[in-house]
Amino acid sequence: MPQLVRVIGIGAEGRHGASDGERNASQRFTVDVEAVVEARDDDLATTADYRDIVARTREVIETESHTIIETVAERVAGAVAAVDGVLSCRATVHKPAAAGRLQADDISAEATAERP
Repeated sequence: MPQLVRVIGIGAEGRHGASDGERNASQRFTVDVEAVVEARDDDLATTADYRDIVARTREVIETESHTIIETVAERVAGAVAAVDGVLSCRATVHKPAAAGRLQADDISAEATAERP
């Protein structure tokens, strides 16, 4: 039976942005993930392990570099949707340093992906 798992505030350092400075110097990103998972029989073997969801999220943020935050969100959603047991994913990537520079509360992008 499909269930929703949320992991909110996954922190990671990444090099994403439109300027050379953003791509050359690491900055903090936070990611909120909502994953629809298959869950049966109160058994971890029948569902997605949220530790894998967190690991995939951090892997994208820490090892890739993209110009726009929308692409980062798209890549995270796709990577999480590929985790065993995940049926679909919605990922929201927050860029706190950019928000602070603009005196805004938040800058974020959201993307969704289905299991490949």
